[in-house]
Amino acid sequence: MGRARQDIVKPSSLLHVTFRCHNREFYFHSPEMKKRVYQILLKYRETFNVHRFDRVIMSNHVHLLVYSPDRETLSRYLHSTNLAIAKVINQAFKRRGQAIEDRFKSPVIENESYALNTVGYIWLNPVRAKLVDPQNAQNYRYSSLFFKWRGLDDPLVSDDSVLSELLGISLLHGRSVQEFARYWLEIVLNRISGYISEVFENLHSVGSYDFWKIRRLIPRLSSA
Repeated sequence: MGRARQDIVKPSSLLHVTFRCHNREFYFHSPEMKKRVYQILLKYRETFNVHRFDRVIMSNHVHLLVYSPDRETLSRYLHSTNLAIAKVINQAFKRRGQAIEDRFKSPVIENESYALNTVGYIWLNPVRAKLVDPQNAQNYRYSSLFFKWRGLDDPLVSDDSVLSELLGISLLHGRSVQEFARYWLEIVLNRISGYISEVFENLHSVGSYDFWKIRRLIPRLSSA
């Protein structure tokens, strides 16, 4: 569980990670299950050298904006979290067998501009799923946007200064977290039709066409 292909993750990457329930079942539908998923992600926050900068927990999948130092670390992190989540699912639904899909998506993000676009994509997942209206995107409780828009601390999410130190990327540019959330949410809501799933959920890259093309042609190696 939790396999990353070697052609996807490179050393010191910022990634858009998506993992899903097996067969796209809605195991995370209830508030209680979403809270359990959050608690598991929080539990493993310090275990691995992986930082999360944005996240949303949906009814059958999770999106994370993640920094990982290498492919192996990311695989171990997701293997551990997904194993724990699968155990909770099987207990809650009195079932056995696979509960989380083995393969997760982890396209590498090219630069700061595309990181911002990915943040917008993550924030608007509940809107596209019609769980909240666009004007209430900040009220979806299982997203980091809920905390950021209110200026509240989200224990699962690392500070912007960490991202700047690790990769030289800053999302805030001198704004407070709350100022940034309100500013960027307004922008992404004004161009909501541009957030197409194929762009942000492909298996390779989030970036310019040239960046995507170069990474798309990298020979595919074995899984770990």
